[in-house]
Amino acid sequence: MYEAGWAATRLSDFLHILRAAACTYMVGMWDFWDGEEAATMSCSDIAAGLNRTRLWAKVMQWIRKLRTIHDKKGKLTAEWVDAEGNIYVGELHFRHSRWSRLIPSMMAMVEHYLEQLCPADSNWRLFLDVDR
Repeated sequence: MYEAGWAATRLSDFLHILRAAACTYMVGMWDFWDGEEAATMSCSDIAAGLNRTRLWAKVMQWIRKLRTIHDKKGKLTAEWVDAEGNIYVGELHFRHSRWSRLIPSMMAMVEHYLEQLCPADSNWRLFLDVDR
């Protein structure tokens, strides 16, 4: 799935393409207008009309929403595992002695509950296979 910032950028690019298409149209029609003043007025009318369309307003709304989502997203943090198997994520420290026992016990709990929920079907075990 694409990130909100990527999607906002693509929508913004889409609006730039629409603007470029409108400008190309206006330049192509320049010879058909009566004089430079009429051409300039027509270009301004087309540009203003483009900015007032429902599509334009909707895409701008999407861009603002996606950028807000992107801005609320947390910043990337440093992650690493040391030689002893301890995991560091930002300022958090997960000792190997803890997480190495916690994960198997959590897996056992999940398997227990899934066996109760789906006693006849064991295909769900494929999704819990951590060795794959």
